[in-house]
Amino acid sequence: MSPKRILFLASWYPEPNAPAKGVFVLKHARALALTNSVQLVYARGQMGISDYEIQDEVEGNLQKRIILYPQVKSGIAANWAFLKAIKFGFSSLIKEGYSFDLIHANVLFPVGFYAWYLASKTKKPLIITEHLDLFLRDMIGVEKAPLPGRILRSFIHRRALFNTVCSQPMLSAFERFGLEKNTEVWPNVVEFGPMPVAEFPLAIEGKYCIIHISSLRDDQKNITGILEALALLAKKRQDFSLHFIGNGSERAQHEQLADQLGLLNSVVFFEGFVSEEEKQAWMQRSIGHVMQSHFEGFSVVTAEAIGAGLPVIVRNIGGPTDFVDSTNGYLIEKEPEALFSAMDTLLDKFRSFDRVKMAQEIRARFNSTQVAADFDKLLLDYSS
Repeated sequence: MSPKRILFLASWYPEPNAPAKGVFVLKHARALALTNSVQLVYARGQMGISDYEIQDEVEGNLQKRIILYPQVKSGIAANWAFLKAIKFGFSSLIKEGYSFDLIHANVLFPVGFYAWYLASKTKKPLIITEHLDLFLRDMIGVEKAPLPGRILRSFIHRRALFNTVCSQPMLSAFERFGLEKNTEVWPNVVEFGPMPVAEFPLAIEGKYCIIHISSLRDDQKNITGILEALALLAKKRQDFSLHFIGNGSERAQHEQLADQLGLLNSVVFFEGFVSEEEKQAWMQRSIGHVMQSHFEGFSVVTAEAIGAGLPVIVRNIGGPTDFVDSTNGYLIEKEPEALFSAMDTLLDKFRSFDRVKMAQEIRARFNSTQVAADFDKLLLDYSS
């Protein structure tokens, strides 16, 4: 298939004060630019300006146009200001002679509404990649998707050439709302660190290191459940420590609970936000990664951990069920006792895992070259 000129419209994108926001959207754009010409457009509210400002960046075949617009308070007005800035960004490209073959909207709300309008006006194919796990949360009973929003989202999704979601459980959630005919799985790009060595790291001062990497949001990551399971495990054995890597507004309350359980700074350590290099160092000194989330659309960090040769423990729900099995970890139920049992087993049997093999297999599935090829195949299938 010949390279396409893709107009890549993003609802989410890394921000200066929120570098993790939409990072998987940016990784998708970079992957598509390996085989296509990609023009990314995003808008960012900015204090202290009175008119639009254009910021352009170029990464090979990926051109990025970021529109800065006067900051608007949250709500309908803010979404409208965002869409007007996206329209300004597109119009400025057209004035410069830009042309495109297809429109790729990333996260339906809010940019997908303008993408749908633009596709209708230009008669260009529309592809929607949805990272928001609203339908998944509805399916598993975590949160009810509002009826008006479901109807509007379904209306636009049905008018796309095809939609993509990042995992089979996300696809099942879409199918539940009647969107099975034009929705496909297109996984996230995972960027891996160094290949692991065959041998697991040794215990440090008699303790094996286990890690958890996240934003520490309890409503999703279930930090409380992890701490409760650790309290059970600490009563049985003392040959481990668990390190929480990441930061967030709820960190203090988690530290308070860990202190109440007698775990803080003896069994449990909160390391805060770390650089990418420091994260890789933590993975290299650890024997496993634990995730006990209420829901996950994909879980890039779980795939990263496997790619670093770490057996993982995750709930038997959501995206990780696509790639976690007995060769690289444990799928468990939500109760703290299940996590306690899995961590206890991990500490006894982590050396039975083939670190190199698990890392090779996960890297083959989710590297940027493979993800780009997966998209190009979908586009070819739906265009023929």
